[in-house]
Amino acid sequence: VRALLARSLGAAGFSVFTADDGEQGLARLEATPAIDLVLLDVTMPRMDGWQMLSEVRARRPGLPVVMMSGYSRPEPPEAAGVDDVPPFLPKPFDPELLLKMLESALRR
Repeated sequence: VRALLARSLGAAGFSVFTADDGEQGLARLEATPAIDLVLLDVTMPRMDGWQMLSEVRARRPGLPVVMMSGYSRPEPPEAAGVDDVPPFLPKPFDPELLLKMLESALRR
């Protein structure tokens, strides 16, 4: 799914960096200051989406984030310390909906 999303977003003109898990995603975020938006899955190995969201908010407070999941819209666990839940995209989704959601998040 990650590779398909990367190809689709690349074809739409986005520069895309992927990560295997939340820890790798945070390392990529730290190494690449030009990242303008983070698309993350609620369920990831080694660091789930809520934990990563909390870290992203701490490191880059104004960075837009869109979350996705194959499950119904989950609520953040209290331990995640997430006050503002970002836009949520349920899987499966239409690629056009993804593009609209990302463009909307970038405009905010």
